[in-house]
Amino acid sequence: MTTLTAIFEHGWKYLFGCAALVASVGFTVKALRPANATMPVGMQWGDFPIQSFSYHDNTAPTAANNTTVNLLTVPADRIFVVTTVIANNYTCQLYVDGALLRGSDYLFHYSAEKVNAFTVGNAHLVIPAGSTLQLHGYYGTCYMEHLEGYYAHVPS
Repeated sequence: MTTLTAIFEHGWKYLFGCAALVASVGFTVKALRPANATMPVGMQWGDFPIQSFSYHDNTAPTAANNTTVNLLTVPADRIFVVTTVIANNYTCQLYVDGALLRGSDYLFHYSAEKVNAFTVGNAHLVIPAGSTLQLHGYYGTCYMEHLEGYYAHVPS
């Protein structure tokens, strides 16, 4: 068997190995390119600011028995997504523009047995553009301890 015949008989293995090596090096180089994200038209960095309100007893918005106080009025061009709500007791309720958010009582008082999305910061309650978030004490005095969320653009 001549050398040329040996190359033709076994050369395909060599060529296949070289092709696999070149392809894997090319894939690796392509994967190492820096990542970038394009911003949608009209959006700037910092357009979604986080807003956090932590209160001490003497500065907290307080709703006495069967009264309502305003916590936050959302601008007309934004929505506000509430992620955390902690109140002093279970008698606190949230209202939006005077309407009770159903099921909001018993949710916002933090204790070991009342851990939920609102008390650990994982809630995503959307307050519509131009609306007012309110605190209502339906039995006894209720005050807000912590309210946190972020602003976002109104979906179009």
